[in-house]
Amino acid sequence: ATVSHNLVIVRTPPGAAGFLASALDHSELSDVLGTIAGDDTIMLTTTGTAASKRTAAYLLSVADPARQSDHAGRPAYPEGAP
Repeated sequence: ATVSHNLVIVRTPPGAAGFLASALDHSELSDVLGTIAGDDTIMLTTTGTAASKRTAAYLLSVADPARQSDHAGRPAYPEGAP
């Protein structure tokens, strides 16, 4: 995941971007305003730079749980998410 102001760019395996973008659109991540998906890339629009950084950190922690987790081993949610 790469951050640029209110945007987060996410790379996926070929053909997976639409599925992941739909899941993100239907999630309860309050920082995410919406997504646009291609074949292997998703552009997320967030509420601002800080929100983009939180969202990217969360997505990276889900993709690689060793990066960051709570004490129960679950991915840490970004601030403002359930």
